[in-house]
Amino acid sequence: MSKYLIAALMVVLVAAGYSQKGEASPTHICSANVITYHDLIDLGFCDIGDKTFSNFNSFFNTAAGGATPVGPSDVVVTSLSGPPFWGFQFGGFALDAHPNQQNIIDIAYTVTCNALAAVFNCIDSYELAMTGTTAGTGGSAGVEVLVHPGGGGGILLVTFAGGPSAAASFAGVHSVDVIENWSVHCSADPNCFSRISAVSNTVDQVQVPEPATLALFGAGLFSLAALGRRKTSGNPHLLLRRPAKSSPRP
Repeated sequence: MSKYLIAALMVVLVAAGYSQKGEASPTHICSANVITYHDLIDLGFCDIGDKTFSNFNSFFNTAAGGATPVGPSDVVVTSLSGPPFWGFQFGGFALDAHPNQQNIIDIAYTVTCNALAAVFNCIDSYELAMTGTTAGTGGSAGVEVLVHPGGGGGILLVTFAGGPSAAASFAGVHSVDVIENWSVHCSADPNCFSRISAVSNTVDQVQVPEPATLALFGAGLFSLAALGRRKTSGNPHLLLRRPAKSSPRP
C-alpha cells in the first residue's frame, strides 16, 4: 500500500479518536435504572440515547364503581431506544372496567434533547399506541395525549381499543411536555368489559449527520484528493497521451 494512502488513513483515524473524545455519557440510563413507573418518579429523570425524560411528578388513578385501582408500582416500564423512536412502553398492568365502573390514570412528563443530540432542536414528532379491548355495549378503552412542543400550543392525539396508533409531526423543538390520560369505562350492560394493558409513547428525532462525522468525511476526501494530485504531478508517465496510430496492414 502506498505510504501516502497510509498517511491519509492515519489522519482519518486520528480525527475519529478526537471526535469521540469529548462526547458526554448519560448519567441516568433509563433501561438500567427503571423497572416501574414508581422508579421514574423516584429518579426524577433518566436518559435514553440523546433524549432526557423528566418531570415524572404525577400519577393519579381514579377508580370508581368498584374498579381495581392501579398504582405506579404496578406499571412496568420498558425503554424504547431508536433509531428512529425513543421513549417508553408502559405495561404489566390491567386497567379494567366492568359494568358501571370507570378506571382512569393521568400522568405527565417532559422530553428534552440532551448533550448527545446531533442538533439542539432534535425532536420533530410524537407517536402514541396502545393495546386494549372492549366487550358488550357502552364500553370504551382509550388514551388521550396532549403534547406541547417547545412549551407552545397543544397537539391532541387519541387512540382507542382496536383503532390505529396516532402520530403528530411538527417543526423541530428542544423539548416537549406531555399530559396523558388512560381511561376505561363501562355502562350497565352486564356483558360490558373494557381494558388497557399497554401504552407506548415515543418521540422521533431530526436525522442529520453529526458534525464529527461530516468533519471526518471531509478530511478523508481532502486527503485522497491531495494524494491523487501528488501522484499525478510527480509521475510524467501518468499524463494523458494520444495513442500512436498503427500502420495499416499491407
